[in-house]
Amino acid sequence: MEDRQLRGPRDFVQPNGRVYRDMADLRPGDGVVVQPSGVAAVFLDSTARRFEQLDVRPLGDFERMRAVWQLLARHASSLAALRGAWSEVEERSLNWRDFDGRWLPGADVQWLELAWTILRDRLGISGAALELLVEAAQRGTLTRALE
Repeated sequence: MEDRQLRGPRDFVQPNGRVYRDMADLRPGDGVVVQPSGVAAVFLDSTARRFEQLDVRPLGDFERMRAVWQLLARHASSLAALRGAWSEVEERSLNWRDFDGRWLPGADVQWLELAWTILRDRLGISGAALELLVEAAQRGTLTRALE
């Protein structure tokens, strides 16, 4: 809530002072702060992963990730082929960045062309599906879908 006054039995205050109010207690003219839903997914393939920084994304990104995975499941010949192709693309992504994770000059464009070529040649994906997957690779959605 925008105001900090408690006025109903279901109101509560967080330690930082923010007031939360049940929707049933809202009145016309109340100022409400709305934040989009977020989701973080962690694949716990090792115990150390639980200590890594979470990457919280908008909930809509999760839906896009699922759509990418469904597209891959329809078009890729096998999970092993998919993993092999993506590991090659991911290795180049790491090698073509500086220590801060920024692309080296011009490397991002070359990397997208490489991703396009590998997805086409190694997985046999073409047309609109290929373009969608390359866009997903650029946004990072493909990496999260494969994880």
